[in-house]
Amino acid sequence: MLYETIQNWYKDAEVRGEARGEAKMFVNLLETKFGVLPVSTRTTIDQFDSETLSKCSQRLFIIVNIN
Repeated sequence: MLYETIQNWYKDAEVRGEARGEAKMFVNLLETKFGVLPVSTRTTIDQFDSETLSKCSQRLFIIVNIN
């Protein structure tokens, strides 16, 4: 029971860490293309899950402006 609980904590932390890394990379790509992002935009991106970040990253190539 304790072992399973610890494994679940580890998996949850790993998923959150991956999403944070993906969010950081997406922000870096956006800032490279558009310049410094508003804090509100960064905050929104930080709340995205991995699937949403993946979809947004794919759309980055067709985005003309950030507004």
